[in-house]
Amino acid sequence: MTLGSTVQNKTAQDDNVLTAVNPATGKVVHQFDCDSAADVERKIAKAQDAYQLWRKTSFAERAALLKKVASILREKNHEYGEHMTVEMGKPVQESLGEVEKAAWCAEHYADNAESYLETEVLASDATKSYVQYMPLGPVLGILPWNAPFWLAFRFCAPALMAGNTCLMKHDPHVPACARAIEEALELAGAPDGLFQSLFTGTFDKAKRQAVAALPLHRLPHRKSNRRCLNWAGLIRVSFWPMPTKKKRLKLSVFHALSMRDNPVLRPSGLSSKPRSMTRWWI
Repeated sequence: MTLGSTVQNKTAQDDNVLTAVNPATGKVVHQFDCDSAADVERKIAKAQDAYQLWRKTSFAERAALLKKVASILREKNHEYGEHMTVEMGKPVQESLGEVEKAAWCAEHYADNAESYLETEVLASDATKSYVQYMPLGPVLGILPWNAPFWLAFRFCAPALMAGNTCLMKHDPHVPACARAIEEALELAGAPDGLFQSLFTGTFDKAKRQAVAALPLHRLPHRKSNRRCLNWAGLIRVSFWPMPTKKKRLKLSVFHALSMRDNPVLRPSGLSSKPRSMTRWWI
């Protein structure tokens, strides 16, 4: 990994290195070694192991961690904001504002997730009817470049507060941002494997197979298996990570700029688009 230095005359990305180019200067500012397929498998296994413990923690314990993360984001506001400015060209004041917004997001879910996920008792003719929100396991977030910190925390803060672990595959143009987000969790004392960045470009076949092996979790009240994915932005369909198990990918959030522009999913072999899709402007 090369972080914070300027490397001249090397702007191409390859399968082994993520290269971030400052759009204002055209110079390479950050280079990160890509995770191998074995690295991806190792991180998935760590996320699954961490989930077995994290799912049993209280909301108060989870909230305490996210509030520490928010504090670290504010302490490192200028350092983290600079990563956005040099990697994707966001003006300095907007970068600083986005780090603050990410800190707010962490605090918001720390303060409100317990009420959002409170068991709902329903009126019925049964002895007791209720809706309960259970942890689901490792959640994969596939994120775009345009709001590297805000979109990451909009993905991970609610997922972590719900008792899940997170694997974040950020856009390959913002690797230092991805590492900084991971660092903030580490400095806050997050358990090993709770939140991890996957440093990859477009997933090759071996990495798609590794992600497709992410354990399926059988919920006690359902007959079928589920896994979770949060996919934001207009991302090349060629790196759709689970082509062999599309029918099992039930719990998912897709958001893009328009239904027309969304790249889901026919090139991966589905016969039709999803029945519903969440979308909004960012």
